[in-house]
Amino acid sequence: MSHRGPAPEPIGAAAPVRPVQLHRLDLARRALAARYGVPVSRIRGRTVPDLERSARALAAEHHPHDDGPAAA
Repeated sequence: MSHRGPAPEPIGAAAPVRPVQLHRLDLARRALAARYGVPVSRIRGRTVPDLERSARALAAEHHPHDDGPAAA
């Protein structure tokens, strides 16, 4: 079998994340950590909506009866 050019790019979860995307996700992760009062390192996700869901879930774990940072 001969090689006929570059291999196709992986699709879905296996697709590589470009540096620009990583920078944008890092900024979003930091902003969400500040907004919800959770550790940056615990927020997980590969898209901004995933990061938001993760941050909200962590905030609910840490502060189950609060309505957010304003309730403190």
